[in-house]
Amino acid sequence: MKKMLNRDWLVLSVNVGLFFYAMTLSIQYLSQYDNIFSKFLITFFSNISFFYYNTKVAVTDWRNIAFIGLLLIILFLLIRFWRLTFVLLEVITLFFIAAYAYLIVSHITGFEQILPFIVLIISLINIWLISHHLNLM
Repeated sequence: MKKMLNRDWLVLSVNVGLFFYAMTLSIQYLSQYDNIFSKFLITFFSNISFFYYNTKVAVTDWRNIAFIGLLLIILFLLIRFWRLTFVLLEVITLFFIAAYAYLIVSHITGFEQILPFIVLIISLINIWLISHHLNLM
């Protein structure tokens, strides 16, 4: 536990949180336009939200406990297999950059909403540098 409260681990967790925050902003922006990327995002997240919203409010419900357990198992596996997780983060970043580049090339949008994508790239670079410093990669 003391190792997890180290400065490097805290900076890594902040950068991962920043990555996911920028990812949610990118999803909100990209899903406004009708193209292949937004259709994929909308169907993917509607399938995930079906499981989330169709459970009872009670925390002690067996489905909610199973959902929380599944999330904890996925989180443990993501931390345990960090190299695979980082490759997954790279693929997500490339997907969002390709979707934004498609919108720019097809003249649907301009550079006014580029900040979340820049934050996505910078946080990915910081995650990579800190992971190498912590010998996770």
